[in-house]
Amino acid sequence: MNRLQKKRATYSKIYKRIIIVGHPNVGKSTIFRRLCGDNSIIYNYPDTSIEIGVGWFMEDNKVFEVIDTPGGNSIYSNSEDDSIIRKIILENEDSIILQVTDTRNFKRTFLYTLELSELGLPIILDFNMADEMRARGISIDFQKVNEIFGINAVRTTADEGEGIDELKEAILTSSPPNFQIKYNDNIEQVINEITDVFEKNKKFSRAYANFYLFLPESVEEIFKDKYPEESIAKAKSISKIVYDCFDSPVEIELTKLKVQNAINI
Repeated sequence: MNRLQKKRATYSKIYKRIIIVGHPNVGKSTIFRRLCGDNSIIYNYPDTSIEIGVGWFMEDNKVFEVIDTPGGNSIYSNSEDDSIIRKIILENEDSIILQVTDTRNFKRTFLYTLELSELGLPIILDFNMADEMRARGISIDFQKVNEIFGINAVRTTADEGEGIDELKEAILTSSPPNFQIKYNDNIEQVINEITDVFEKNKKFSRAYANFYLFLPESVEEIFKDKYPEESIAKAKSISKIVYDCFDSPVEIELTKLKVQNAINI
């Protein structure tokens, strides 16, 4: 039994896992430390030198486990950091996603939020570094963010501990987003057909379909322990239909659609 397994064994009744994600240098690890204090461990993700933090805190008599992931840019990227984030999310299917961001690039933030929304998991959007927002005269309509995505949005300054109580309250009341990217009819048809293949896990089915459109070889290693070989082969075959719809690689065309959605928010 390794250190992580031993520590987890002391928390037999974890209410929910929280997975912290976000772009590099937005204060994710500071938020992690504010939530968990010293009640955490750091380990290298298997077969890598990438550090992952795992910690625990109690709120409303419930024990939460928090996983601090490396800085990422897209759940559909094949970079080492993004691949690890994707694996952690898929290994913890009943988790809450805490997206930590700042105000340097709203379009980039909302593009990531759009991708995460397709997972169907509860999401909290935390605009960290609120002190910088005030200094730059930036204000955010949190009610509007909630109306668009159907998720809780909060403001923190993790270095000073500002907003952490509000963040914990947002965690307790978190819910899955009600926003969904609408693709063209051909893509939607393919997504629905792949969704039917993986229908036993409805929560992740739309994201699974997108994974097959963006990077099928990368996710098959994860899916092989979840689904029969014939289901994986069928989904891969269906995804090829989309490739004939575009002149350029399908992942580029899909990214364009996501970026346009993010710009329109």
